[in-house]
Amino acid sequence: MYGSYYSSQSISRLIKVAKEEVKAWRGRPFSEEYFVIFLDGSFLFIRRIGVEKEPVYLALGIKHDGGRG
Repeated sequence: MYGSYYSSQSISRLIKVAKEEVKAWRGRPFSEEYFVIFLDGSFLFIRRIGVEKEPVYLALGIKHDGGRG
């Protein structure tokens, strides 16, 4: 990935596929019950044209058997 060249068309296709997969993942039903759900967020500094703070969210579910999802 680093040191590689990707055309703008390739990047657009990758973003489109990623968005479709995220949309499908978000719409999936919970197949199991979770005993505990942890939700947290933090801000990271992202360098683009300038440096900006952007939120990153984390969700972690713990099942009754101790497994994580």
